[in-house]
Amino acid sequence: MRYLILSDIHSNLIALKEVLKKAKRIGYDEIICLGDFVGYYTSPNEVIEELKDKLKIAILGNHDYGILHPQSITAYFNEIARDALFYNIRFLSKDSLEFLKNSHLLQRLTITFSYMVLPQNQRNSIIFILPPMLHEKFALH
Repeated sequence: MRYLILSDIHSNLIALKEVLKKAKRIGYDEIICLGDFVGYYTSPNEVIEELKDKLKIAILGNHDYGILHPQSITAYFNEIARDALFYNIRFLSKDSLEFLKNSHLLQRLTITFSYMVLPQNQRNSIIFILPPMLHEKFALH
């Protein structure tokens, strides 16, 4: 099983599409997102729409949390991040907000990743060893 692991997309649809295009050429079976669908850029709805039906696992990032808990924005984010999150809140569709609130996102999960240094001929690959509870919960094999 080959996983495409994404994170910190921050509403950047152009970059996301480029990554997905390249990943498709390389090949993958499932997508895992380690958080931050929203923030900084201006396409939160389009990013969520692009990914929501393709994800095997998605973890809520701190910017996603900020969208769901706006009171945290002024306390925990710098000025640029605050402005971006308030922009995203204004333009986030009901469907996108529901995705962040109610989908299969894991709101509290600590994952310790281990990795292996691979032989020279396999340097473009990274192997993550996930905790057994993820294998059981999401039927990963």
